[in-house]
Amino acid sequence: MLKQGTEMLLSAGARSQQGPGWHMHDGDHMFGHAWGWGASLGHALLWLLVIAAVVITTIVFTRRLGGGSSATNHGRTALDRLDQRYADGEMDREEYLQRKKDILDR
Repeated sequence: MLKQGTEMLLSAGARSQQGPGWHMHDGDHMFGHAWGWGASLGHALLWLLVIAAVVITTIVFTRRLGGGSSATNHGRTALDRLDQRYADGEMDREEYLQRKKDILDR
């Protein structure tokens, strides 16, 4: 009797694997066609947005911390230093005016 019950359980298990439903090996629901192209495209777009956000954030922080510079910033800095040197008496008026003209002509 025990042998007959075991055979019934084994045959019932084999039948349940053959019928419709979710099976890990058939690739139909869990990892296969059920997700489709929409989910793949959505995941790709999500990652592109994440990468773009990281790049934009890095650029913004770099510029705010002084990494971004332009010619006008360099000119003002040079003029500020020149004004300070003239104010400290390190150069005379003629030299100051000549250097100021050189900086502004760049």
